[in-house]
Amino acid sequence: MATYDFKDESKGEINPSKFFRKNLDLYANIRPAKTYTGIKTLTGPFDLVVVRENTEGFYADRNMALGHSEILVTDDVAISMRRITRVCSERIARSAFELARLRQKRLTLVHKANVLRITDGLFLQACADVGQDFTDVAVDDFMKPDRVVIGTQSERAKLVMSELFSPFVRSGNPVIFMDERSAELTKYAANAFLATKISFMNEIAQLCERLGADVDMVRRGMGSDERIGKRFLFPGIGYGGSCFPKDVKALVKSSDDAGYDFQILNAVMNVNSTQKRHLLPVIKKYFGGDLRGRHFALWGLAFKPNTDDIREAPALDIMDALLSDGASVSAFDPEAMENVRKLYDSRVKFGKNRYEILEGADALIIATEWNEFRTPDFVSVKEKLKHPAIFDGRNLFDVVEMEKKGFEYFSIGRRSSIKN
Repeated sequence: MATYDFKDESKGEINPSKFFRKNLDLYANIRPAKTYTGIKTLTGPFDLVVVRENTEGFYADRNMALGHSEILVTDDVAISMRRITRVCSERIARSAFELARLRQKRLTLVHKANVLRITDGLFLQACADVGQDFTDVAVDDFMKPDRVVIGTQSERAKLVMSELFSPFVRSGNPVIFMDERSAELTKYAANAFLATKISFMNEIAQLCERLGADVDMVRRGMGSDERIGKRFLFPGIGYGGSCFPKDVKALVKSSDDAGYDFQILNAVMNVNSTQKRHLLPVIKKYFGGDLRGRHFALWGLAFKPNTDDIREAPALDIMDALLSDGASVSAFDPEAMENVRKLYDSRVKFGKNRYEILEGADALIIATEWNEFRTPDFVSVKEKLKHPAIFDGRNLFDVVEMEKKGFEYFSIGRRSSIKN
């Protein structure tokens, strides 16, 4: 079996990106052995193999890759190709590639929060907040994990994985070994539980609006209970992205396949779908039930701040509904505008900054909690808008302060500020 040069000659270091560019012949001889719902399982004397994941549900008893991104397949180690090339964890990259070169055999590299079955049965999950994108926060989470979950029944795999992750758990955070099926389910259960917390708080916010309670007060009271914790208790206009929606759907599908009706997660999906458009009836009521000819400024397009990811972003649902009702939209997002432009073309206008799109708008809608949206020049905002109305899907501002500034302010789970 051939060996390959994993070094960057100019620096004397491993350069995975350069390696893949130089050794594209690796891909030429790949042949699928079997196909399950679009998943190709590969066999053969490969040093390294790239597999495209794309499925819902999990199958711990099949030799299948699950998830939505590219992974590297070999036989001993589990690491993400994307994490090697973009996060550049030198110790892990060096260990994995050196192991491939020295043993001249297959290794298995697995995407961080997704799972893969290999010859001796190994599943990996290594992250602090499952579902994070490859932002600075995600990199820090990977380097300082709350826990590392490894599913394997192979003693050899346990030793290899323990050695690889030992530098990242020196503070005592656990490396947890378990069987493959339990490890796989752990990953999906964690994301599904966090999605459930979000939808639960959105339901509480709905009740607060009807009973005259303040969801911020409720959240603080709940979060002070250490059994519940403070995180993922902020209400809003629903979750989006690639991980929470995908993993909740995957767990529901797998439950259906097993003959079990996962009622809570079905409710989570329904609540989230409804919550994405929660502000629309409020907006319609404010404008007398007819949005034809109205123009709205929209702050935020990505499903969360610090990313350009617009997959299942609530902002898209809001724009679709406004356009369908005959309104027009001007939008601004620090990162995600080009991705949205590809979908909407000329149907949506985009601004160079957050203030430009306010000119002549009937009202402002906030869909993503970017930090730069938290402290705007309110005088400028009020001067540019036709109506001093803000519909805040992320509860960025204090209700009393907005009243003092002369705005009609509508948020989630709190009383509205309406001028008499």
